[in-house]
Amino acid sequence: MTETIKTTCTLDCQDACGVEAEVENGRVVRLRGAEDHPYTEGFLCIRLNRYLDRLYSPERVTSPLQKTKGGWRGISWDDAIDLAAGKFRAAVDEYGPATILYFASSGSFGISNRYNVRLFNRLGGPTVASGSLCLSAGVAGMVQSLGQSVSPAPSEMMNSRMIVLWGRNPAAYSIHMVPLIRKARERGAEIVLIDPVRSESAKLCGRHYAPRPGGDGYLALAVCKYLLEEGKADREFLENAAANAAAIERMCHRFSWEELSAGCGLSVETLREIATLFGVNHPAAVCMGRGPQHYRQGAETTRLILAACAVSGNLGVKGGGYNYNSDFWGPFDRSLNGGEFATSHRTAPKATIGEAILSLKDPHIRAAYIHGGNPVTQCPNSRKVARAIRSIDFVTVVDSFMTDTAECADLFLPSAMFLETRDVRPAGWNPYVGPVMPAVPPPEGVRPDWEIVGLLARKLGIEDPHLGQPVEEFLQASLAPIEKHGLDPARAINEVFRNPGCPRVPFEDGVFATPSGKFEFLEEWEPDENPEVDERYPLRLLSLKYQRYQSSQVPESKQKEAETTVWLHPETATRFGLGEGVSGRLHSPSGECEVRFALDEGLRRDVCLARSGGWLKKGHGVNVLTADVLTSSGECSGYYETRVCPVARA
Repeated sequence: MTETIKTTCTLDCQDACGVEAEVENGRVVRLRGAEDHPYTEGFLCIRLNRYLDRLYSPERVTSPLQKTKGGWRGISWDDAIDLAAGKFRAAVDEYGPATILYFASSGSFGISNRYNVRLFNRLGGPTVASGSLCLSAGVAGMVQSLGQSVSPAPSEMMNSRMIVLWGRNPAAYSIHMVPLIRKARERGAEIVLIDPVRSESAKLCGRHYAPRPGGDGYLALAVCKYLLEEGKADREFLENAAANAAAIERMCHRFSWEELSAGCGLSVETLREIATLFGVNHPAAVCMGRGPQHYRQGAETTRLILAACAVSGNLGVKGGGYNYNSDFWGPFDRSLNGGEFATSHRTAPKATIGEAILSLKDPHIRAAYIHGGNPVTQCPNSRKVARAIRSIDFVTVVDSFMTDTAECADLFLPSAMFLETRDVRPAGWNPYVGPVMPAVPPPEGVRPDWEIVGLLARKLGIEDPHLGQPVEEFLQASLAPIEKHGLDPARAINEVFRNPGCPRVPFEDGVFATPSGKFEFLEEWEPDENPEVDERYPLRLLSLKYQRYQSSQVPESKQKEAETTVWLHPETATRFGLGEGVSGRLHSPSGECEVRFALDEGLRRDVCLARSGGWLKKGHGVNVLTADVLTSSGECSGYYETRVCPVARA
């Protein structure tokens, strides 16, 4: 018997694909895209097409495990929940709720994750791993200038005369944007790539400009300077919709063309060429990727790119706008996380979580609950993170595989995967929300995250109707606010619907969500980076996501595919006595790792490129090198502040 179950992908990706799971005899045998999904339209990425390998991997853990002096041993769910609840209660009673670290990431993304947050808030409020490893500096910059994080509907690109992929690589990581770009190009739109790397998306673009990594702010300011000096700025916007237009004019006057050129690593002529494109192609849509905000001043860079959109008159207009991230929670009920029960509100940034764990006092971290992520592999300075997690008295990890982080834990609780559980998944860029429906039950001995939390709540003696209710009721309660938009929450949890919190053209009325109600330019900018090269570590390391797998969700059996390969420009390789396929090491102030070098003429000569996601226990993992640097706003990781030196094997 064959059955088709419609669901929504929960991988940490902005697209939230509509999926059809074909089930035969209780087993998912095929995944295909749901052709009736209004955005993803039946096409799945390579990561999701390989997902069944992960779902049915023989390496998957399917029973609770406790670490003993002799190694891991299987235990029952009752014993596991007794152990975890006892440790958490003892830590709270003796040292206070802040002694518990709650680390949640987005390995499986959905509304039901608020179950977990609510549980620990009912205990008084843990130390929460805050910020983001991927996007929060950019979000902070959007909120500071726009008042909220919201992007135009993707379909608006059909009205664009120019699309700028600013550090974004949709051909690899936003694949459903690709057909839109192709259609826009067929309609005459100019497609421009701004990226230190000639990525897969370069084939979509008529022009490619490669600024110095970290130089994006200088480039954006150059666009503003040119438009203001040449009388091509949108004066109506500056006078009526901006709170402080004088600030951007002062900043442009302060920096000379030569300074901007040196800062971004492009000639003055090239800067003027790029700025001219903004002057003659209107409306223009800027699609920013994660890279430009992975520096200390990631939020400031975001605001400068937004300034270029504002000065060129591309905010609040059809076909224009700034495409980065939308507030995917929209109008959903955020109070269900139970924040009113918390007496402690201590945080520890994910970007510096290793240092935070080791240094936090009054109280020290005594216990931890980690789910939806693999911080040892994902976070910067991996070895410090591993050392820090091992220093905690009791660590519970909820996962499906024995990851680097799980190896550091005391208790392992096996969780269901998205084809085995119930949830609701908002997208991060397109405006749609989709139901997550179980195609098959989880293996015996495996529990969904929300069920694990319910078991812990009961054992901890927490009487809470939300933690004890079926997940469908929790989801419906979360969506209750959409009723005022004419939507039925009971129906919405079972079908794809348009998120009413995502307007098609944000700020079309000229009103922004800032305190002033207007667009707010960055007032001052003091670049904190010296473009001068440190000869000890002369290259900038760009650690991009591994295309075939999501973050660190790489099965052990596939770790050879995730071998730490480092790409260099051929001239750079020659400079260091390296060549194609040569083995060696990469050094940074944080550590070193074994790598294999490869050549790529599409790279700048001052960078090297690596893929993240490999596991330390398999001898991979580029994050042993990355700097645990915190951005100035948004508590994001400044991954790309990392400088390295390649060395051939003796």
